[in-house]
Amino acid sequence: MKPIILSLLVAVSLAACTNYGKKVKTGSIEVYYKDGVTEEQAKKISALFNEAVQKTNSGSSNRKSFQVSKPSDSVLLKMVVDTPTSKPLPATVMNQQQLTRFISWEGIL
Repeated sequence: MKPIILSLLVAVSLAACTNYGKKVKTGSIEVYYKDGVTEEQAKKISALFNEAVQKTNSGSSNRKSFQVSKPSDSVLLKMVVDTPTSKPLPATVMNQQQLTRFISWEGIL
């Protein structure tokens, strides 16, 4: 009986670690959305980020992934960073806090 319970706990734990939310994509930008964010809002965010990347020429066609949620009256934005290959961002590229404010100012969330 204990091995069955242990197996179920492991399976549930692994499943919980992969719940990034639903995904929308624009160009090389992926936005996973959940908890209070609609598909329409996620599409707007994805398009906004894609436009920013195109304007600044700050990136190649490499995939850029974000997760956005709105568990309460705050917006939670997570970005995926490849630490071994990441470099300091140029001053023209927004940081995470600026991106979150920009999403709010644009009236998306």
